[in-house]
Amino acid sequence: MDSFTELQELVSTLRSSCPWDREQTHSSLGRHLIEEAYETLEALEAISRQEPAPGDDIVDHLREELGDLLVQVFFHAKIEEEKGRFTITDVADNLCNKLIARHPHVFGDATATNPEQVAQLWEKIKTDTEGRGMFDGIPKDLPALSLVAKLQRKANSTNTCPVEYPAQLLDLERRLNDLKTSLQQETLQEPNGESAGGYSLESSLIGEMLLSLARIASSLGIDAEAALRESASQFRDGIAANISNDQTANASSPGLSHGEDVRSILTS
Repeated sequence: MDSFTELQELVSTLRSSCPWDREQTHSSLGRHLIEEAYETLEALEAISRQEPAPGDDIVDHLREELGDLLVQVFFHAKIEEEKGRFTITDVADNLCNKLIARHPHVFGDATATNPEQVAQLWEKIKTDTEGRGMFDGIPKDLPALSLVAKLQRKANSTNTCPVEYPAQLLDLERRLNDLKTSLQQETLQEPNGESAGGYSLESSLIGEMLLSLARIASSLGIDAEAALRESASQFRDGIAANISNDQTANASSPGLSHGEDVRSILTS
């Protein structure tokens, strides 16, 4: 018996014999899928920082996390099988057909000699063959930086809204100056940066600056989500180091958690 067949049978046994597994639904398992995806992502980022040898702990960890993610797919497919709608075999068959259809430059007569042409070909297939709109398939709950990267890739594939670096950088500088001016004028209406009517000017400016940075990162081939996560990890390590040394809990500027101190830094 091959490992995939064995896994399929194990999942079936768990669904029929384990009280916890038997009562699970798509909804109850959803958070586990998200957690496993993030744990897998963390393992991928760890292994990308070095070139570990086969058998290293970091390699074993990635293999384990990929397995934990895979079993989530099998469980959701099993739930659908119990409802008589499709099986894990149908999932694999559909995936094979989709991969072949999306790669006519490999399995057909289409031509694409670089990643940009491939992306344009994919968008054409989705629109012409699959009848999908430009933004179909982009999850609304995607993390914000990943959402911007996805939208920018869509724009790049259709040659719309290109990122022009000098203009984007000037725009960033202008919005930062606007933020400084706003803070100098003491326009913050609430401690959390929001006015009674919704987002404050500061919230809007910060959002626009983050958007510009994320678009620039995407166009440079930089994963803004991964870059920020790496910086956040360093920030976390800095906090831990400071705490262990009985210093302030803030890893960089001592007053960054206080709105008045933020204003004083930006307006100085």
